[in-house]
Parts: sequence; structure tokens; C-alpha cells
Amino acid sequence: MSWLARIFGIGSKAPTSHEVVSAYGATLETAQRGFSGLLNVAELPFEKEVIKRAILDVAVEFHDDPERISALGRAYAMLGSFQALSNSPMRMPDPKDIAAMNEAQFKKHLEGMMGGNDGDSSDRKLAIAETVELENEWDAYLTSLGVPNA
Repeated sequence: MSWLARIFGIGSKAPTSHEVVSAYGATLETAQRGFSGLLNVAELPFEKEVIKRAILDVAVEFHDDPERISALGRAYAMLGSFQALSNSPMRMPDPKDIAAMNEAQFKKHLEGMMGGNDGDSSDRKLAIAETVELENEWDAYLTSLGVPNA
């Protein structure tokens, strides 16, 4: 396939909802959490909206299977943990600077390193808010299907 065909999607078929959910599931199994507990959105195999739609489509098929509905709900909410994270390397301090620090300064330095490399508190707050929103969307969707919330 030529590069032009790939760019414009000529001759390619869109993945099915099952393929999207399967690829997302594989990502969940292998994704690496950063210091902040967040996952990098760049690791997702598709855009979040595509994954959300695919999960909702698959949920219709399995609406009478509580185990699968529960797993799909967890996967849906996990999308909130995927945020745009910086890939910038952590700045390593000069050993002389570390040696000159007192215990309180060293502790503050460590806290800064642990929270500042791949997501600050605003990233975590955004992830929490998005996860809560996704959980509410999921519950509303289950209600629309007539499925009791798990």
C-alpha cells in the first residue's frame, strides 16, 4: 500500500469494535504507569473516543453477562488514567548539591522529583475528574440498556 493510500485510508477497512477493545485490553496489560500513577495517552492504540464507542458497542452484545459488563466498565473508567504526559527526562542533581542538603531539603527534593517527571498534581486531578465522569457515563449507559449497575 502506498503512503498516500495509508494517509487517506484508501483500501483499508476500519477496525471492528471487538478489534478496538482487544487492542485496548492488550495495552492495559502492558502499559507502564509513571511515578504519578498515570498512563501515557500516547500508548493507546486508538483515540479515547474511538475506544469509548467500541466499549459501548461491545457492551450491548454482552449486556446480559455481568462479569463481562463489569470488566468493560473497569476498562471504560481506566481511560481516565491515560493523560498526555511529558517524556522529558528527569534532571539528575549534582552529587555535590545532594551532599550539601540537610534532611528536610533532601526530602523536599525527592518529593519534587517523584511528582514532577511525568505528571504534576493537576494531571492527577484531571485524571480523577475524567475517571469519575467516565464512571457516570458508564452507569448512565447501563441504565439506558436496562442493565443493573454492577
